[in-house]
Amino acid sequence: MLGDRLRQLRKQRRMNQTALAAAAGIDQRYLSDLERGHRTNPSREVIAALARALDVPVLDLAEAAWEGTLPPPGETLPIPDDVAATLRKVGPQLSDREWQRVVGYLQSLAEERAPYTPAAPPDDESEGQSSP
Repeated sequence: MLGDRLRQLRKQRRMNQTALAAAAGIDQRYLSDLERGHRTNPSREVIAALARALDVPVLDLAEAAWEGTLPPPGETLPIPDDVAATLRKVGPQLSDREWQRVVGYLQSLAEERAPYTPAAPPDDESEGQSSP
């Protein structure tokens, strides 16, 4: 859980919430809510800012934030061939930070998707028309 990981890292560094929030450029109350689990879906920018302030890889906090949303290790998901080929070609050149941006982008796409529900055909009566 992200809140537990944040608290653990903050205490290891002997920081209080006010100092960490200031270093990350976020509100102390927001940090408190994250640590207590009252807020559970921070933006990738907030995760990156907290990681910088705590001097840890972004992936450390991202994994804690998205725990349980990724498949178990070893389980594969179907990936289109063109995407897999691009990852094999470009992946080795990406830094940890760039990989985190890729993951964050994919996560934001998933969050933006709304389930598709087809619209029901209009009912004649609902449009104010009456049958003869």
